[in-house]
Amino acid sequence: MSDKLALPSVQFSQTTAITRSLLGVVLSLLIATAAGLLTPQTAPIFAVFLLSPGSKALGIKKSLGAVAVLFFLGLGGVLLGSMIQDFMVESILIVGLIIFWSLRLVSIPEPIRLMFLIYSILFPLLSLTFELLAPFVFMEILMNLGIALIVAQLAFILLPESSPMSLPATSQQQGSSTFNLDKIALNGLIVIFPVVILFFFYRPNNLILTLIYIVMLGMDPLIYKSKKVFVILLANLFGGIVAVVAYNLLTISPTFFFYSIVLLAASAFFTFNMYSDKKTRDMYPMAYRTFFVVMGVVSSTTDQVEGKLVDRLLGIILAVVYVVLAYHVLNIFNNPRINEKV
Repeated sequence: MSDKLALPSVQFSQTTAITRSLLGVVLSLLIATAAGLLTPQTAPIFAVFLLSPGSKALGIKKSLGAVAVLFFLGLGGVLLGSMIQDFMVESILIVGLIIFWSLRLVSIPEPIRLMFLIYSILFPLLSLTFELLAPFVFMEILMNLGIALIVAQLAFILLPESSPMSLPATSQQQGSSTFNLDKIALNGLIVIFPVVILFFFYRPNNLILTLIYIVMLGMDPLIYKSKKVFVILLANLFGGIVAVVAYNLLTISPTFFFYSIVLLAASAFFTFNMYSDKKTRDMYPMAYRTFFVVMGVVSSTTDQVEGKLVDRLLGIILAVVYVVLAYHVLNIFNNPRINEKV
């Protein structure tokens, strides 16, 4: 009897979370678009992180803290980018040190280490193309984050969580005490640093997304043993295909009203699957973010959208294959696991 009485409460909580996530993500994109930001698709990407299953309201203090942390991390990248034109070799060596210590200092939360590492690589690279490009991109990121945080906060206020949602238990990674952190950091440096040098000197700007994926995947030294590489490929392919379909629909009636309808329909599809009981539910948040990335890319180019999707997928495959093979070979010669039986 108690189970039957508890069922409607669980369903109401699930419905509230779905509605909050759906409206929050869509509203963040519409506000960023109406505000005239050049990269409005960044706001819903942040919103997906903030409103995914299991997420909780950050509150004003934590929201301001998140903006402050992102500001100082980005400021470090911008300052490094301002040096790159006059001190090329020194800047590259500093980036190498940042890569090593980003992998070594596991006491710092991984999202902070990853964001600082991406900023320290991306902003100097952008400054090599145009000196003022890095500060501009940085300000765009901050404004999109601000919009996502405000919308997410309002979404939790208007649609509060009535009861805690039960999510499937996820397996925890083994503690860092079983690994030699110096070896982990050295392997990561060997994997990431040569690619960074290649980009700094040859500047293949059309492959920047590949570089970012190499950096993100490179933060996991045991990725060659993980099944998540297949999830990454499948999620990006699926999210890109949905973006292609949505973009082609918008060519029928390119109005803001129809744009909102298509966006709402696609977002509803991803959101309901994120909160479903399917085994593939963990794939949908990444596919959702990929949807906005691809939509942003194709809306700012005159090239064929299908070609952009293929280029993106090939770039991701290249990043995955490189990182997996590199770590697999390195761990044979410099295994960071302590007392592992071979």
